[in-house]
This record gives sequence, C-alpha cells and structure tokens, in this order.
Amino acid sequence: MEYGTNWTLARIGKTALAFAAAAIGAAVLTGSSCNITNKAPTVPVISGPSSGVVGVPVTFKATATDPDNDSIAFQFDWGDTTTPVWSALIASGETLSLAHTYSDSGTFLVKAAAKDKKGKESTLSDSAAVAVLEPGATYPDTSVGTILTMDADKSAVVSPDGKYLYAANLEHDSITAIRLSDRAILPPVDVGGPMWDLAISPDGSRLYVGREDGNVVALTLPDMTVDTVVRACTKTYGITATKDGRFVLVCAMDDQNLLVLNAADLSTVHTVALGDRPIYVAATPDGHTAYVGLDYHSFAVVDIDSGRLDGYLTNLGRPLRMAMSTDGSRLYAQDVDVMGVRVVSLPAGTEVTRLDLQVAGNGDLTLSPDGSLLIASTYYGLKYVDTRTWAVVCSLPCGVLASVAARPQFDTLYAVEHARSFVIGRRQ
Repeated sequence: MEYGTNWTLARIGKTALAFAAAAIGAAVLTGSSCNITNKAPTVPVISGPSSGVVGVPVTFKATATDPDNDSIAFQFDWGDTTTPVWSALIASGETLSLAHTYSDSGTFLVKAAAKDKKGKESTLSDSAAVAVLEPGATYPDTSVGTILTMDADKSAVVSPDGKYLYAANLEHDSITAIRLSDRAILPPVDVGGPMWDLAISPDGSRLYVGREDGNVVALTLPDMTVDTVVRACTKTYGITATKDGRFVLVCAMDDQNLLVLNAADLSTVHTVALGDRPIYVAATPDGHTAYVGLDYHSFAVVDIDSGRLDGYLTNLGRPLRMAMSTDGSRLYAQDVDVMGVRVVSLPAGTEVTRLDLQVAGNGDLTLSPDGSLLIASTYYGLKYVDTRTWAVVCSLPCGVLASVAARPQFDTLYAVEHARSFVIGRRQ
C-alpha cells in the first residue's frame, strides 16, 4: 500500500493509537464493553402507618442500597391521584422519610422506587396499605365507657333495632338485658342452667339460649319471658338463628350432631350426624347452608333444608368463633391452634389468607355491615382488619374479651369482658 510523502510509518502508528484510544473511551462511557456497567439500586424497603386521617400527613420511610455506592433518590407512588416526584439524593443505605397528605378517605397502596445519581432505576417495592379515614372516624374505635355486667364472660348479642344488649351470665344461669339508650341494666332473667351461647331472631322477637345440660330455651323479647324450653341433646355449645327466620341451629357437641330446630316451637327438624364434636356454626345469609366448626376436623358443610351432610372443608385448622360475610362468599374463623383468623372462600372452601392477630381462645369476631372491616377480640383488646387489604387499621387495648357485638348502625360496639362491657364509640 502506498501513502503520500507526508505519511510516515511513525505517523501511521500514532493515528492508529489515537483511533484505538477513542474507541476504548467511547466503550467506557457507554458501558457497551469492558464489563463496566452502572447497576440499579436495590428494591426499596418501605414502612409506614397502617391508618391515617384525611388532611393529616402520614410519614413513610424508604431504604435502599446502590451496588456502586452511588447516592440515591426515591419516588413514592402514594396510590392516589397525585403525581409521583423524585426526592433529593441521599447516601446509599440511608433512610428517607417523606410525608404525604391525603385529601380523600379510602385504603391506598403505597409503593416506592429508587434511582441512583446516574439515572438507573430499581423496580417498584412491595405495596404497603394505609387506610385513610375522615376526620371523624367512620367506625367505632374509641372506648367511651363501661357497663357493669354479671359475669357475662361468654356471649352477648345486640337486638336488631339496636336498643338492647343481651348478655349471658354464666355463673348465675341468667340473662341480663341492658337498655342501650341510657345503659340501664334491667333485672336478670333465670334460664335454668349454665349456658354457652346466645342467638337472636332476625326480627328481634325472640332470644335463643343453648344450655350446658342440652336444653334450648326461647325467650320472648323485649319483656324477657321464657316461653319455650326443649330438651334437645346431651350438651349444647354454639347456637345461631338463620337470617330467614326459619331455623335455629344448635351444636350438640357430645352427641356429634348439628340440630336444625324449627324457630317457632324449637321442635327438631333434622339431626345431622357429623362424626366429630361441633363447636360453633355459621349459616349463609340465604339460610340454606351451614358451616360447622369441628373440634378436630375443620368444617362440616350441611344443607340446612334437607339435613344432608355435604362433606368437609379440611386443612383449615381448629375453628372456634366464626363470622359470615353479608354476601356469603367468605367465612372468617378463629383458629385455636395458631391464635389467628383464617379467611375461607365459599363455597370452594379455599383459604384466602391467614391473619396473625393473637386472637383470644374464648374471643369473638364481628363484621361491619358492609363487610369492609373485621373486628376480632385478642389477648390485648380489639383489632380492626380492612378486609380489602388485610391491613390492621386500628388496635384498641381493652382487656381479654369474650364477645363483641355491634349496633346495626355500626356507631357503637360492645366488647364484653368478665363482669363488664366496654362501650366503643366513634372518635369525635
């Protein structure tokens, strides 16, 4: 190859070196070769409160590290309509605290991403749910008083019109009615023996009591007169009334049966052999299916109309108290083995989730009328769970509780402990 007279061998060598240096420099800048790359920060770990109030800032924290030790900025997606923005840069591994004010109530899912100073972004973090309430709470969450009861440490119900609380006085074989308008305690009515559970008819005209000696008692309300006593089995435990008003369902524990009684006269319509000891029972809102918690066999499924045992839902622990969603699609059941609450999808019987709430062994569950809140009594008081996100949105310490009953308006809860009932009202 020939070159002009100005192209000496030395000049050709210098030119080749210059081209090589330029190529290497470009590769370093673009990260396309030489294995020199900028790595993204780790996925942020975020934390924050599970509940808040409209107009009051809530503060969330985020932490991430950068493999290249670059400084990091964070961006929170608050789950509302606000536009996410990047924070200022902080050192890798440090924690950023950022406040946000919600303008609307609801449950929001908060996420965050991290970005290093060179612009490399992480993926979004796991979401954290925050339930934002109106300034005045939309559910009862504050202890506003107590009512002394007579050893009512097992069961209590509120009348459908919200006017009375009925509490079982175990050690005195009686029922006490409390007039809720003025919290007046009316004279107790003797029902003839110790009892385990209470149920009330959907129209509020009768109260049903399952006695430990196997008798079922019906009282006419509101005057609390005993109108029917029927020997039903060896020993009763849980009892409930179907929402259509037709039947009273009784767990005959020692006989291993579910009794379907006529609500009008307490005559036995069906005796359903379960093969295990029934503890508590819940019925679907249409009154056609019962789910019976068994001592060692999870749930039995019973067709109430025919008295037919339709099978079992297994691998769901050892259920105690239960609550049924208003549409019958979910069953919430205490699990005595894990001190939690299992959420079961119906009719499939699959477990949706398990809530670690440290529920009390003799405690209770209740749902808000719209089903958005589950209230569970625990060894430390009440815990409120948002059933859309499974986040605990409120914890209210008030003793070891045996029963939780709500007024239909859901403006007041009555949490019954031994010898007293806590009155839980809305925050003002």
